[in-house]
Amino acid sequence: MFSLNIQTTNTEEFRDRDNLAIRLEHRIAVLLLWKVKPLSQFTSQKAALQAEEKVIGRLLTQANLAAHAVTYEGSDRTLSASGEYIVTEVNFRIDQTWNV
Repeated sequence: MFSLNIQTTNTEEFRDRDNLAIRLEHRIAVLLLWKVKPLSQFTSQKAALQAEEKVIGRLLTQANLAAHAVTYEGSDRTLSASGEYIVTEVNFRIDQTWNV
């Protein structure tokens, strides 16, 4: 299971002080929820890490566009209070520039 949180801001930074270019910054957080099986905890954690690696790899390779620069900014992993789930937040920044 996953969810996506996207925030976009206008950085108001222009290349060479050119007002004819727009630069946006997108912050993306992908939240993954992974069930930890009581009798197979190591395998469950390994599977959660593999899913995280897959998200990182896909976003970094699929978003290879000239007007976009994708940066992986890190991951946070938390075990739920009950110990039943691993919640992983994978964070990216995308800088987008284009001429108007």
